[in-house]
Amino acid sequence: MTDSDTTTEFETADANVARLMVELLDTVADRPAFVRLDEQGRTDQVITFERLHSLVGAAAGGLRERGIGRGSRVVVFVPMSIELYVTLLAALRLGAVATFIEPWGGRRMIEQAAQLVDADAFVGIPKSFLLRLMSPALRRIDIAVSTGQRKVPGAERFQDLLRTPTSQHVLDTARMDKDEPALVTFTTGSTGTPKGTNRTHEILLAQHHALARQVPDAEHARVWTNLPVVVLHNLGRGVETVLPPDKVGQDPMPDPKLFHQLVSRSGATIMALSPAPLAQLGRAPGRAPLVNIERVYTGGGPVTPELLESAKAVLPNASITALYGSTEAEPIAHASAEDVLARRDAMRTHGGIFVGHEVEDVDMLIVRPMRGPIDVESGTALADWAVADGAPGEVLVAGDHVNREYWQNPDAVRENKITDEHGRVWHRTGDIARRDDDGGLWLLGRRGGGFTMKGRRWWALEIETPVTDLPEVERAAICMPKFTGSDREFKNATAVLAVEPAAGFTRRDANEATVRVLRALGVAAQIEVRSLKKIPVDKRHATKIDVAALQEKLKPENQDDY
Repeated sequence: MTDSDTTTEFETADANVARLMVELLDTVADRPAFVRLDEQGRTDQVITFERLHSLVGAAAGGLRERGIGRGSRVVVFVPMSIELYVTLLAALRLGAVATFIEPWGGRRMIEQAAQLVDADAFVGIPKSFLLRLMSPALRRIDIAVSTGQRKVPGAERFQDLLRTPTSQHVLDTARMDKDEPALVTFTTGSTGTPKGTNRTHEILLAQHHALARQVPDAEHARVWTNLPVVVLHNLGRGVETVLPPDKVGQDPMPDPKLFHQLVSRSGATIMALSPAPLAQLGRAPGRAPLVNIERVYTGGGPVTPELLESAKAVLPNASITALYGSTEAEPIAHASAEDVLARRDAMRTHGGIFVGHEVEDVDMLIVRPMRGPIDVESGTALADWAVADGAPGEVLVAGDHVNREYWQNPDAVRENKITDEHGRVWHRTGDIARRDDDGGLWLLGRRGGGFTMKGRRWWALEIETPVTDLPEVERAAICMPKFTGSDREFKNATAVLAVEPAAGFTRRDANEATVRVLRALGVAAQIEVRSLKKIPVDKRHATKIDVAALQEKLKPENQDDY
């Protein structure tokens, strides 16, 4: 066995997802893997696939020298950057488990996740070492690496990993079984214990192939994205990724003017964005058409007709596709902008949001909404839980790229996974939806967000979608400052609809327009409208409503906000 070969000690077939890039190398070596821009949109750095392969080999060699190998856990606190993907691919190449913990999940969640991981190495930007100071579980990790230029107390510099002698570079992948963990992502969990979505090598490979069918290859494509999974997908198929300067790439709502300028100068031909930055493109002063963009993919939150209409105006030559999915199952369904906009009138009359038809890689079932686990008893079938055609229910999905377990969290598995009568594992998305006569899927809201008004069961998106389609309203969210039931049903209480005025409109404008919509829906008497300066959203993509923060804002003592 040579110094650079770490694979011959394993007898199993190699299912390592990192092999995708290794096998591509002969045909894409000279192609750019990453093009990093400066704040003027000029090319600041180009990393070819051959150079990336070398950097990953050096980092993997450095980690191996420090004791990291097959089955080791590496906690990563690095935003989208070349350093992130060098670290991720180095861990995967060694057979280690790359682990990500949401830094905005709060101190308690970070500590719980870190305890569950029991990691062997910590790699992060300098700022992340403040989180490490606050977490005893993270401090116990012996191997710590900082990506900063300056020395961080208690940590080695990332550059030190890359100084591995060439003879010690890891240039091939560890031979992995398909069901071995590759990547774990921790988010807050409804059970109180953080949910670590466990993606095995098999699942990551299946996701790569599922995305390839939705985001097909294009010759000489250059992709601008803020979605980390898309970058990993690009690296597995030899496609170039644009990395904007940090102030734009790491901001979920970048400055519209600067963002527009950078995209126009970047040479990008494809964009894959969460909804918030895509919306920012349509807000740029002057909003000159970005004619070089051929295709756009957006998802990770509600994709509304208003968003698609503004995107089409600034991206006139692009075909725009909305993708629906979740951390555990991505993608699930897809729809073209034209298909969504053609159903705009139905969305204005409490239809919810149209997300298209499921992708060919998943099976879908819509079942009765209910709290707690769903157990398929002996002699029964999962299909027995299905709702009638057209009725609302919870979306279940199964497929090769659908996550089947959580990292050391049996409660989350029991709550969110169902094993059917054939032993197949289905994921409960928590989303309520219905099918139309053509089999199209309409999202209505979250399982815990249903409420009863006028003897009818309503879901959040049935109210929010027609309101957010108003020109006077930027964002809307229905909730209660204080819930009356464990499943958050608005029983015997008036629902509160918070609205955020759009630019150029006052709170009064937003209130009055909203009330007109509620009257048309027949629920104006049951819903109190409150206009807020800002409705709080998640810090990751600025797309989903931060319900806890919104409830706090709606308390009487905070009424200066509305």
